[in-house]
Amino acid sequence: EKDFKYKERKKFHRTFRYLWIGASNPRKGFQELIYIWDKLGLAFNPSIELYIKTTKVPNCEIQQNKNVILDTRNLNRLELVDLYHRAHCFVFPTRGEGFGLTLAEAMATGLPCIATGHSGESEFFDDTVGYTLKYREGKTKVTSLLHGEMGETTVTFPDVGDLAYKMSLVRMNYKRALLKGKAASVRIKTQFTWERSAEKLTNILTSTVRGN
Repeated sequence: EKDFKYKERKKFHRTFRYLWIGASNPRKGFQELIYIWDKLGLAFNPSIELYIKTTKVPNCEIQQNKNVILDTRNLNRLELVDLYHRAHCFVFPTRGEGFGLTLAEAMATGLPCIATGHSGESEFFDDTVGYTLKYREGKTKVTSLLHGEMGETTVTFPDVGDLAYKMSLVRMNYKRALLKGKAASVRIKTQFTWERSAEKLTNILTSTVRGN
């Protein structure tokens, strides 16, 4: 979308910000990030920070614990774009997506991205425009805030070791990461506009009708 404009980024200074944006459920991969942060002792590194943006929790505010920031505010579109622009790397170790809108938004702004690269997001995300994560498939319980436990489903579990490695790789070779981010922005802006998506859907529906 036009609001998610590309931003020319330079070598970062001082604090390197990893950004995660998603709904507050385990499928979006925030648990893997928190695990790495705790396991590797990253909370005590003053040169990095983890910014977690989510919604639908009781309090709408910003909380900070060491170098982990939890933002539960209701943001408008321009504020959300600003959040992408202020970050240095978007991290999205999702276990499965129908599309992966936040990943596409981050890519559109030129933000270097790390993501699972499986299911819906594999349509537009790969190693030429970002950093894909290794993963394994397995069963997990599906829960809902409204309905509780809803059975099991097969999902992908991102490799936390590979996630930690890719997060370090982006920061240590940020110039290369920025080149991938720029390529990602071009891909989203030219191939995944709403107009192109509508055209693809129309072609699929037309082919299905003709096939019948």
